[in-house]
Amino acid sequence: NQDNNDHMAYWLSNTSTLLFLLQRSLKAGGATPHRKPPQPTSLFGRMTMGFRSSPSSANLASAALEVVRQVEAKYPALLFKQQLTANIQGKCAKIRAVLWQRFSSKSLA
Repeated sequence: NQDNNDHMAYWLSNTSTLLFLLQRSLKAGGATPHRKPPQPTSLFGRMTMGFRSSPSSANLASAALEVVRQVEAKYPALLFKQQLTANIQGKCAKIRAVLWQRFSSKSLA
């Protein structure tokens, strides 16, 4: 079971990083200038913001963003980004459900 958790963490980390880079580098046709995104309300969103705001990751993120430049996105890239977002949200929902079950069963015991 720990091996499955390690694999899940590995893939979730990689897909989240890929999505982050896609969000920073792709712009839809006729897109408006980049605005500051709204504060996330989901657990995963808050965790991601916490990781990005830590001192060591802040330096890495700013260095990576200097390399990444925005490009005009075509339909296949936008579709891939949409599917990747749905995949990550689905995995986070599963993790949240498992954690909720574990914590609620322990609180009843």
